[in-house]
Amino acid sequence: DRWLATPIQIWQVYLHSLQRVDVSCVTGQRTRLSLVLRGTQTVRRVQAFTSHPQELK
Repeated sequence: DRWLATPIQIWQVYLHSLQRVDVSCVTGQRTRLSLVLRGTQTVRRVQAFTSHPQELK
């Protein structure tokens, strides 16, 4: 451009649609949950997170 400007930063933004599903269990138990999401027929990997990480220590 005419001002010889150069970008200082280039950002990449990724958008993820999230759906919240509450699952409860006692610490030490394993809980399996099947979740059907409407949309495509592809199999998707999901991650689970605790709402209180300090309780897992």
